[in-house]
Amino acid sequence: GLALVASGTAHFRAWPRGRRLAARLAVTGIGVAASVLPWYPGRLLGFGGEQPRRLMRDWSLNASTGQYVLEGSRRSHQWSTQCLRVPVLSLSVRRDPFAPPGAVEELLAKLESASITRISMQGVLADPPRRRHFSWARRPEEAAAHVARWLRELPARPAIAATRERGRAPLFPYHHSEGATHVLA
Repeated sequence: GLALVASGTAHFRAWPRGRRLAARLAVTGIGVAASVLPWYPGRLLGFGGEQPRRLMRDWSLNASTGQYVLEGSRRSHQWSTQCLRVPVLSLSVRRDPFAPPGAVEELLAKLESASITRISMQGVLADPPRRRHFSWARRPEEAAAHVARWLRELPARPAIAATRERGRAPLFPYHHSEGATHVLA
């Protein structure tokens, strides 16, 4: 399965209406900075930390268009997300300024073939708004409890040999060890 914690698309149109113009301007600025500078100086610019310019160009393209296109890749990542057939847990943090509900839902809509479980967590309410997005990482107990419960409730996966006997390979191979199933992707 796939567990997403405080995850949403960066696409500016998925943000609340009152914040879309500011998000669009920020995305454009980040894309320009990532194109002209030898690296993306996120600490200096106040977003994203120090990052490779290619990563931020890819991020900027996603934030501008909503599409997952990686520079230099010939793979259709849109198609890959549509065909992903695994259980997905989406843990969102209430009042998360960087993964608002619209951004979470737009990301999950790309996982058309997945079985999705949505859970909204409190997060750390004492944190200021800009820190709520990462509050689950500073105090992971709530997220860990949700993930553990979700993992226990996952249905058993068919053995890879049984899938191959039917004459087709699984979309993603599975690795079994000590009672656990891991997707190799």
